[in-house]
Amino acid sequence: LFRTEVGTEYFIAVQGNNIPSIGDFELKISTVELPPNDECSGALDTIPGSAPIFGSTSFATYSGTNSSCSGSDTSPDLWYRVEGTGALLTASTCGGRTNFDTQISIYEGIGEVCDGTCIATNDDSCGSGSEVQWIADQGVMYYIRVHGYSTGSGSFVLRVT
Repeated sequence: LFRTEVGTEYFIAVQGNNIPSIGDFELKISTVELPPNDECSGALDTIPGSAPIFGSTSFATYSGTNSSCSGSDTSPDLWYRVEGTGALLTASTCGGRTNFDTQISIYEGIGEVCDGTCIATNDDSCGSGSEVQWIADQGVMYYIRVHGYSTGSGSFVLRVT
């Protein structure tokens, strides 16, 4: 899965597992509708204590984010945002509906830059699920990036409390 640009020519190499490999192959190319929150600028609003959010990074792309929060991962990601309440907030992918090794990264929004200062990040707080807590200043917008370890992707449940 990769994002394409209109007017750009792409070349696709096909190679077998054992060299030399000779034989027939089938190449299937299709378009996929990206989730609306595939990029930080399209982050979906969430309210602390609201219903869990069920999502999947399987048809998302890597945003090329500020790596200060999560190291060198290149996994597909989805974005959410929450306004600070002046209290402790928690974002969690812990639970039975999460089926891959998730990471959560929290960024403080600065103007139009939604992946600015890294506030918190976590990998494997609860098995392969993740959970972060941070003091969320009243009125400040925080961006929650749900992504996988390394290049991992899959389905998750996100709870913000």
